[in-house]
Amino acid sequence: MFPDEITLINKLLKKLKLEHLICDMLYLRSYKTVLDILELEEWSNPIFKPLLTSNIWNSNPVEVKAILELKEWNNPIFKPLLTSNIWNSNPVEVKAILELKEWNNPIFKPLLTSNIWNSNPVEVKAILELKEWNNPIFKPLLTSNIWNSNPVEVKAILELKEWNNPIFKPLLT
Repeated sequence: MFPDEITLINKLLKKLKLEHLICDMLYLRSYKTVLDILELEEWSNPIFKPLLTSNIWNSNPVEVKAILELKEWNNPIFKPLLTSNIWNSNPVEVKAILELKEWNNPIFKPLLTSNIWNSNPVEVKAILELKEWNNPIFKPLLTSNIWNSNPVEVKAILELKEWNNPIFKPLLT
């Protein structure tokens, strides 16, 4: 990037009162890319304002626009997912996660948090499809922390024989 572009970007962010978007990653983007992202008409919708963070520079204008245009954002159950962590994913992954039929099952609703963007659609689906969730004793383990693990780890934890030990009972109630 040329020094002139850095100056242009800084002036633009100052003019728009978006100095909070300044970070090292920003200066790896061209002025045009920055401008294209910031001029997206979707920013006029207040539900997207929380997404305007420095994490946005992990994406490009096409990806940002595609994520913001997803019709799934009209469904209130997905509103908690509108956080800056979304920029760790791409539009295909975001759409695939939002379209999972498992979200129709109320036991999985608490998992709809921004931590989900730590996973990909294949991992999310594999975790949600574990047969162990049919056992009510494991329902308390359905928290958003689950997205910090992969399906193999979750399955291994659920298959521990130690769950029969009374010492673990408080964890499962």
